[in-house]
Amino acid sequence: MIIFFKKIVTAMFIVFFLIACQQLSSTTEGPLAKANIEKENEMLHKTHTSSAVKNDEWLYATVKRIHLEGGFYGLVLRNGQKLLPLNLEENFRKHNLVVMIKGSKKKGVITIQQWGTPFMITEVQISDIKNPVQRTDH
Repeated sequence: MIIFFKKIVTAMFIVFFLIACQQLSSTTEGPLAKANIEKENEMLHKTHTSSAVKNDEWLYATVKRIHLEGGFYGLVLRNGQKLLPLNLEENFRKHNLVVMIKGSKKKGVITIQQWGTPFMITEVQISDIKNPVQRTDH
């Protein structure tokens, strides 16, 4: 009789535990949680897609040597936007060199630098304008 009682109590405990887990998962994955996730994704999409960089438009940028993650070269635009060039040629890798670039942002690219927006350069040339970047917080 005691063994039978233990089995019933154990079975009831398991049933209540499973019901509690199901209710917990339905509240974290319910319509409100899904709406919040959709809002967050929409905000992230807006911040990553709204910028001054347009494909095939000449942009003035200053090449900067960034001493993070082992060191790399980044581009800072006139408006202070940071671009992480994925293919900056060796002869343009000079700190404070002012260049004109064309290219496009690359979505879905993961880098270790955690600095700037990944950018694939299609054309680059040295600019005759000096210091187009007014900001100093790079």
